Parts: sequence; C-alpha cells; structure tokens
Amino acid sequence: MRALVGAAVLVASALAGCGDEPAPPTGIHLALRYALLLPDGRVADSNRGDPAGPLFRTTGFPEPLPFAADPADLDAGLGGLRPGERRRIPISGGRAVVVEAEALPGPSIAVLREGRGAPARLGTRVTVRLVLAVPRPDGLWGAPTVEAPVDVPLTRAEGWLEGILRGVAGMRPGEVRRLEIPAALGYGRLGWPPEVPPDADLEAEVELLAVR
Repeated sequence: MRALVGAAVLVASALAGCGDEPAPPTGIHLALRYALLLPDGRVADSNRGDPAGPLFRTTGFPEPLPFAADPADLDAGLGGLRPGERRRIPISGGRAVVVEAEALPGPSIAVLREGRGAPARLGTRVTVRLVLAVPRPDGLWGAPTVEAPVDVPLTRAEGWLEGILRGVAGMRPGEVRRLEIPAALGYGRLGWPPEVPPDADLEAEVELLAVR
C-alpha cells in the first residue's frame, strides 16, 4: 500500500494562514515542524531537520500524533497559523508544542473527466485506480506504472502520499485527474529507492471509482 499510495498523493493548494479566527476553519492543509517541550522546557520530541519531511495535518480532521498528546489540544491552537510563523501551543500535562508552518506548493490538478455524486473527503472510503510516472536518473520520465484499483480510507494513516491524498480529496465518482506532485508532497528528500530518486517530482493520473 505504501509503495502505491505511498506512490500516490493528496490534494490542496499551497498552505496558507486562515485569518484571525480563534479556531481554524476545516479543510486547511498544514505542513508543520514541531518541538514537544516538557514542563521544564526540555525537548522531548522534534521533527526539525528530519529528512522524512514535516508533519502534515488538515484542520477539522482529527488524526493521531507522532507523540503522546490529544490531537484536539494541538489542533485548537492552529487557527490563523501562517507560513513561517512559529507558535507555542499548551497541551496536557504542563507540556507545550512549538510549531512552525512551512509554505509548500500543493499539487497541480487538471480534471480530465468530470464525475458525479458525493465527493471524496478525508475519512471516507474510496476506490481509486492510479497511473504513476517517476523521473529516471537521466532526467527523462520512466514508463508509467499502472496500479490495480485499491479500496482504502482516505486518511494519512493508510500511507497515502500527501500530494495524492490532496489530489483525491474533492473528486467525484467517475472523475479522472492528472496530478503534478512536487517532491515535498511525494517521497521528499529520501525518495523511494530504487524506483524513485531523492527530491523527485511525480506525475499521476487518478480515477475515482467509488466513494463510501
């Protein structure tokens, strides 16, 4: 699943601040660098400098955290967070999380065929067919990889690449999209050796077959 939907991606625009609301609107995609602080100020966990990339979250959609904390505590403090802004958010146990939002471009989306029916949203179960193309070391594009249809929930916990996740969100059954995915929303600095080199942009064609 990781190899395919790990070779897939999420939909959205470049992340941006949400204004001055006390709580974030739903559906805003964020890429976060964080440091978890203990009551005495020591750093207990951090993803700063992690080559695996930032922590991706979508406001209004609770997802598990990589550290022991109530996701609602963190999400409640994200309202209006803008790229480059650093913020200290109190959480349970006298701890705090210092977060900084990164400005990442979203995938470029072209609708090749319109669909009908209820759109796919984070948390819904979807059936998709993917065709993925990755660059070769010589700079040319390799032969597209056609994946068999997969039927999984549209959540980060299922191993979706961020760019494909964002690209599938909002699709309707029968719709076909072409996605151009920046490396930061794909396999990032690490790549997926030997198939995907580091810092490689991706191209994908996605067909949404069903939403449940």
